[in-house]
Amino acid sequence: MKTPTDGWDADERDALDGLEPVLDDLQARHAGDPPIELLRAARAGVLPEDVQRRVSQQLDESAWNRALVDGFNDDPPGLTADEQSRLLRRIQQEAARDARPEPRRRLWLWQPAFAAAAVVVIAASVWILRGRETAPVSQDDPEAQVAVNTPEVAPPVLPLDKPAIKISAAALTFRGANDNQLLADLKPAFDAIRGDEYRAAVGEFTRLATQYPASVEVAFYDGIARLFLDDPNGALASLARAEQIGDSSFAPDIVWYQAVALERAGRRDEARTRLRALCEQKAARSAEACSLEPKLTQ
Repeated sequence: MKTPTDGWDADERDALDGLEPVLDDLQARHAGDPPIELLRAARAGVLPEDVQRRVSQQLDESAWNRALVDGFNDDPPGLTADEQSRLLRRIQQEAARDARPEPRRRLWLWQPAFAAAAVVVIAASVWILRGRETAPVSQDDPEAQVAVNTPEVAPPVLPLDKPAIKISAAALTFRGANDNQLLADLKPAFDAIRGDEYRAAVGEFTRLATQYPASVEVAFYDGIARLFLDDPNGALASLARAEQIGDSSFAPDIVWYQAVALERAGRRDEARTRLRALCEQKAARSAEACSLEPKLTQ
């Protein structure tokens, strides 16, 4: 059967019999409104940005259009595949007609919207008819990418190297219930440090910190592991505990790694202060501290 030129079949015409004056009046008053498909696509948020803004404004300002969209959305999605295809063809035909100027209608006001969103509207209409909540894939050209110049972050001046494992005199002479239990308990943590398994090392040192609060090894190497995990603030807290224990054999290394952590935490002035103090001690790493301290000002 040939589809009538106005898109309505005989059954639809019979259903509208006697309502023509009312419909004509409604059509005249709302002739400039966007098509229902465009309104529903706007409610679903699937239109290009400029079209979405214009149609959403129409929805905000028109209670009639909101009622239309709400009424359609309340309908159960019980259309057959044939009905969906027929309605989709009508949407395509309507979009094609609205792309041409027609003096007798005011839908030309929305021609730019159809021109920019024809494919999106058709895809959105299929989504609406099927009653699914998935958004259609946009066919629009991708927006132009705007290049943003971001300043490069200078690499740290102070190198981060892994110190050798050493044991303090206090740890070597430690006596517990089972001989030197401290050394036995430190072994898993030291093995993790040697194997670059820094997260595991932090876990071991965290467990040992409450058991051996006076161990400079626990506090110092916990700070080292945290530095390699890019946690300079956590490293500073552990190194501060190591400094408070006051073991002279670890003191130069503690000051050096405090400076390393301070620079990585963005506190360059404080890092310079630590390096200057180390430079004046003439101890291990003093020469390196003297040569690198001026570079922190650059």
